[in-house]
Amino acid sequence: MRRLALLPILLAAGCAAPGEGRICTLVGAESGVRVDWEPADLAADAAGGRGGSGTTVRLCVRDDCTEREATARDPFGMLSVHLDDDIGPATVPVRFTATAPDGHTLLDDRTEVTLRRSTPNGGECPPLVWQAALRAVPGEGLVPYRPLPRRT
Repeated sequence: MRRLALLPILLAAGCAAPGEGRICTLVGAESGVRVDWEPADLAADAAGGRGGSGTTVRLCVRDDCTEREATARDPFGMLSVHLDDDIGPATVPVRFTATAPDGHTLLDDRTEVTLRRSTPNGGECPPLVWQAALRAVPGEGLVPYRPLPRRT
């Protein structure tokens, strides 16, 4: 009887009773490459640009590209390109550009990254995706991703 009383607690914790199937969380993920930046670093309004227009940031991975407008008022800077989940541990070319409204290039860098296996719900649970992350830093270009230090 005591085992049955503990069963809801074990199931809620993501565990199963011995001999029962594995329970997986449902964290979603997609394969792809992500570039982060500090919003004030690449925003035209913070880099001497005129007017309220933002910087156009563009990320290309192989021939797949996405872009958006970025400003210093953005809560975070991030752009990603999604790839097929079956891509595997491929090495892919990456290009990131940041262009001010007047056409001035704030950052233009290319590199290659190797996608790493990620299983956000554990190794025995789906999804299995392949990801890489970089940070765009003025004066340095694209660098390996490291979280920004917390501001106090």
